[in-house]
Amino acid sequence: DDKGVWTCGITGSPTNWKTNYAPANCPKS
Repeated sequence: DDKGVWTCGITGSPTNWKTNYAPANCPKS
């Protein structure tokens, strides 16, 4: 489960933003 592991706070469904924003814009903490 990758919810909450990213350092940025992208809104919306994790299914949508994870592919689009991670890891380039949302490096894991």
